[in-house]
Amino acid sequence: MRESVLVDLARQAATDPEFLRQARRDPAGTLARYGYQLTAEEM
Repeated sequence: MRESVLVDLARQAATDPEFLRQARRDPAGTLARYGYQLTAEEM
């Protein structure tokens, strides 16, 4: 796994409440809108 991507994702979720709300409703769509391209394993 690309640890740096997952660390960035966790940091964003911890500091951006709107990102976290969106990610809870639509994880795949939110990640795509914010430019995250995760592998199936990372998802």
